[in-house]
Amino acid sequence: MASSGDARTPPRGVFISYRRGETSGQARALHDHLAQRFGAARVFMDVDSIDPGADFVQKIEEAIGSSGVALVLIGRDWLSRRPDEHLLDDPTDFVRLETDTALRSGMPVIPILVERAPMPEPEELPESLRPLTRRNALELENQRWEYDVSRLVRAVERLIDPEEEQDKGEKDNKTGGGDRDEAKGEAPRPQGRTWLSTRNIVGAVAIVAVAVVLIVIFLLKPPPPRPPAPKPRLLSATSSVAAVHSDRLALRLLQHGIGPTEIPNDVSASSPQLQTYRAPGLVASVNNDLTGPGPDLYILYEVFDNVPDASHYDSVSNALADSYRATGTFKISGVGDPTKCESGQAAASSTQQAEWDWSCLTRSSTVVSFIVVTSFSDTPATGVDLAATLTRDAIRHLARAAAATSRLPAPAPPGTRSPEQLQRLLLSGPPDQAVLPFGVGTPTVQKFPVTDAPSGLLDGSFVSNTFHTSDYGDYLAFYVFASRKDARAWFGTDLRPTGSTVGPSINSSGFSQTARCGTYSKTPAVISACYVAWGDVIAISESWRLSTAKTPLLDNENLAVALARTAVSDLISLDAP
Repeated sequence: MASSGDARTPPRGVFISYRRGETSGQARALHDHLAQRFGAARVFMDVDSIDPGADFVQKIEEAIGSSGVALVLIGRDWLSRRPDEHLLDDPTDFVRLETDTALRSGMPVIPILVERAPMPEPEELPESLRPLTRRNALELENQRWEYDVSRLVRAVERLIDPEEEQDKGEKDNKTGGGDRDEAKGEAPRPQGRTWLSTRNIVGAVAIVAVAVVLIVIFLLKPPPPRPPAPKPRLLSATSSVAAVHSDRLALRLLQHGIGPTEIPNDVSASSPQLQTYRAPGLVASVNNDLTGPGPDLYILYEVFDNVPDASHYDSVSNALADSYRATGTFKISGVGDPTKCESGQAAASSTQQAEWDWSCLTRSSTVVSFIVVTSFSDTPATGVDLAATLTRDAIRHLARAAAATSRLPAPAPPGTRSPEQLQRLLLSGPPDQAVLPFGVGTPTVQKFPVTDAPSGLLDGSFVSNTFHTSDYGDYLAFYVFASRKDARAWFGTDLRPTGSTVGPSINSSGFSQTARCGTYSKTPAVISACYVAWGDVIAISESWRLSTAKTPLLDNENLAVALARTAVSDLISLDAP
């Protein structure tokens, strides 16, 4: 039985505070790392840790009370998302409540500066939060994610598992004790010497014998072994993808599809398509439909703007679609990027015959790739072989696309074109078909005057792209200003469709530039809209839907975000020298 001196205190946890939006991806990925090291029960993050219907504030106080350290993630939108707001001035702001409670508890509080966000100045914070600026901060950057996270985990270990660290130190001391004791012993003194003593004679004979043995060994030594064959180089696109900006890579994947020499002879690829799909941190969903031996073949690239969001998406996604029942897994040789492959079956129905599926999912830095092979017959050998081949082909194509992408960062608008040049180019024709969302046709481009035009708007007008779809109305508009300052000033106002009321917001992560999206009501329609500040240009996307329409509102929200991504891709293309 253990003595009372061996009793240990209950294990303490980790509390993660973050602001929804810019740092959500980093928070989720950090939660996964910490949960793997300390156990999910010891890591608190509101979304994962609070049951539906529970009192949010009460649960936060309970979680902080049982934690040994609080991590406060600070991104560039931690203080404000717009020039005219100061989020922490609101006493009910959850980030303020979390940070204030953690500081008052006396526990260690570590500020985590995400993507080189600056530490706020004391005068920017409420009085109760100012002690945060005196805490030693750690950094978290996508480009050195593994290093920063491992450093953070070591710091957390010392704070919440000190007994484990102490046990490790005591073990080291015990191990080293015997060596020190032995080192204290002294060799006996020699008794005296005589010329050609027995000891000297024996030593001389031993030296001669050793020399003879060494000579014999040298003469009989076999030739050195042949060096081992070099290990085959594993196929990977990670380093190539990590070296380029996600916006530029997404544009390259959309404009340059998979060529006929990049895939098997019995498979052909269609032009890439931008999918109207959303996920936190997603820049673009680029689908490449394939035609070949199977009813449904495709390679889908999900391009994210940061590694944590891509890693989290990879960890929670299955290779198989939800409509298939998993029947097993298989592995692919020669691939260095993290990959998981599954086989599955969809049962026959009154309208569809049974299908078999062999799919793989692989992650290369900020890109998660899906490779899907289906068949109307259960031919696992053929299905696995084709899925493996297409997975290698998908990684090669991604690596080539990244290698051909400019290493320059996303342009810090206005970039290389003057506002007047950009306006002329926007008026000269619609966006490249390659960057338009799937199912959206070529728009009509027109120039319209603006009533009570904001200061600095060129010609007092905007460039409109009107799409002809089944919706009540879908639009993409470009407002080009004489300067970035004029554009920012207008973006900071209460932008919304004229005469509308504000509804729920839409996740707008994944844009390299400042963006906000939301829903608005204006009888007889519900409008999903996004506003993107791209230097001296403000791009606005709108997808209108009748209030009585039977189609899901989510379709319009996804389309509004996709059209806003089209605007960014179009501006990057036009801004190239």
